[in-house]
Amino acid sequence: MYKVFDFSEEWRNKLNSINHLKVSDYKLLHGTASVLFTFELMTEKINTIIIDLRKKINNEEQEKQWQEDFMKHISKYFLSHHFHLGDSAFELAKIGYGVSISIIARALFESTVNLTYLWLCEDINNGSILERKAWREFYDAELSKAVNKHEDFRKHREKRSDIVHNNPFSAERSKEFEKLKEKFKHDYPDFYIRKKNYWCKHHNLYERARAIDDLEIIKKLLDNESFYLEDQYNFIYGVTSQYIHGSSKIISAYSSENEKELIIGSDYNTLSLPLKMLNNSLVISLLVIGEVYGIKKEELYAQLNHCEET
Repeated sequence: MYKVFDFSEEWRNKLNSINHLKVSDYKLLHGTASVLFTFELMTEKINTIIIDLRKKINNEEQEKQWQEDFMKHISKYFLSHHFHLGDSAFELAKIGYGVSISIIARALFESTVNLTYLWLCEDINNGSILERKAWREFYDAELSKAVNKHEDFRKHREKRSDIVHNNPFSAERSKEFEKLKEKFKHDYPDFYIRKKNYWCKHHNLYERARAIDDLEIIKKLLDNESFYLEDQYNFIYGVTSQYIHGSSKIISAYSSENEKELIIGSDYNTLSLPLKMLNNSLVISLLVIGEVYGIKKEELYAQLNHCEET
């Protein structure tokens, strides 16, 4: 038997303050709270693991090995990111903002695919973990894009006899960004595709989802033989893309059934689907980070089930 914990007073108070949701939606939001509370418990456990490991470091070589454990390093930040997204969605659910939750659910799904891909990249790419290092360095390599975009903007305005007064990038900084871009291109030539840098070989998200699915590891983690991330990708993008990009689907999102009345503010009829999408990604990321840190899925499921029952 694994040791399990009751909801903290903070989470219990949050749940007790909700009295206006449908029973089915409250159950989904209770599930969201269960995962988020388990994230908090996991954070405490991971911090303990890190402290214990650092106590055992006796020399520079061991310190170097610890610093180079990219997956443990990476997953800590995914944990924080996913908790923040999930907690934001929880607060939005309390006020009935389902469309906004669906946008967060899309962001969380994309991040969960990337986390999972980084965890499994060694299996996907025949023993190579280079993509983990590339992921860490990718942001710096992309800074030159902002410089190029600003330059394109400036030239266009000048053609129209406009003056662009602000320049956020000095010549020195621009050169530095360009060097970082070229260094990344040199260090990771396999990730330079059609004149663009990427942090991985599978540069499209659906390709990463498919590569993960082919290993059949996530369906085993979830104990769900019919689960596929690529299928989730197709569904989530179909549901959320037009909300994100301001396309005509927002008409149906913010109007009554006959489109005669505009809906402003809370709409508690929009919660179910976004919360289901959100909870799926939260659980996957919880289990993946657990695997990275050697926390058994049975222990995490025991905690989740305990929260669901209380």
